[in-house]
Amino acid sequence: MTPDQLEKYKIFSSLYENVDAHDISNIARTELDMHWKTELIYGEVRYLYFIPCFEFVKPKEGEIFYDLGCGAARPQMMASLNFPFLKACKGIEFL
Repeated sequence: MTPDQLEKYKIFSSLYENVDAHDISNIARTELDMHWKTELIYGEVRYLYFIPCFEFVKPKEGEIFYDLGCGAARPQMMASLNFPFLKACKGIEFL
């Protein structure tokens, strides 16, 4: 990891250090009486493994990154930190 990437990772980690998206999702599914709907179970992406996926896609200046089922918006934050030339990073979450 380059020094620049490490700095971005530290920023990202500090933003999410007290966020337990699994609990937030479980509470929301229970409140909506959807705790049994397996398609709404929260899944997480890992910073160090997700960034290469972004790099593979080769986002271009002015493009918009969308995340459907965004949960705690981690992919949007990763995209905005690592690709500041994107026009926007948007997430849509059902819960």
